[in-house]
Amino acid sequence: MSCFGEPPKVCGATGSTWLLGSGLVMAALAAVMGLIDMLGDAQVRNLSDAWMHAAGNITVVVIELYNWYFALHAGVARRSCQTGLVLSLIVVLILLFMGLERLGDGVSPSRGCSRHTPLDRR
Repeated sequence: MSCFGEPPKVCGATGSTWLLGSGLVMAALAAVMGLIDMLGDAQVRNLSDAWMHAAGNITVVVIELYNWYFALHAGVARRSCQTGLVLSLIVVLILLFMGLERLGDGVSPSRGCSRHTPLDRR
């Protein structure tokens, strides 16, 4: 027995539900910031990478919302099945693809950017 007297299987299922829920709360906060960026700047809206990033994040959140709903409303016996693991692995693959796709972006001398901020050039 562990986790305040619950069997480990129940404790793990409860913990994963809490982790999914807290991750979704943070995703909502990140979505607000991303929406402010998209709506606030026409240059950002014109970037195809920004739209791909938004679509990838929306896909991830929808999958994890289903995963959380499934974990919250299924019984403990169903929570321990492989559905949650498979959904989480799909999300990890999507996030890896988005990260690798953006690997070349950002600070790059070929794009005219420098590693120094304007404050460093004093």
